[in-house]
Amino acid sequence: MLDSVLTDLKLLFRRLRKSPGFAVTVLLTLAIGIGANTAVFSVVNSVLLQPLPYPGADQLVSLRLNAPGAAGLADFQNVCPSPPRCTSPSARATAPFNRWERGHPRRPTSPVW
Repeated sequence: MLDSVLTDLKLLFRRLRKSPGFAVTVLLTLAIGIGANTAVFSVVNSVLLQPLPYPGADQLVSLRLNAPGAAGLADFQNVCPSPPRCTSPSARATAPFNRWERGHPRRPTSPVW
């Protein structure tokens, strides 16, 4: 078995020596393929496979409510009112709306509160 592998390698190097343009093309293709594979794996590993870089990442919950205006905020406050269900809840608005505070409408200046 080892003899046939060595014979194949000798034949390979002989053919590559006869056509250097093809040899350069093959080497560049392999280098680009290996580099792209390494880059994609690095991104997938850091984004999808590794745990999130803060404590309690396994308890993170994403909740999406599709309700117009402050009704969505009220639903959010009903779902996650206080501990022990949610230790640090936060909400994010994707559309502008007014929020009633002390009987007066107020437009939040930050999308996260």
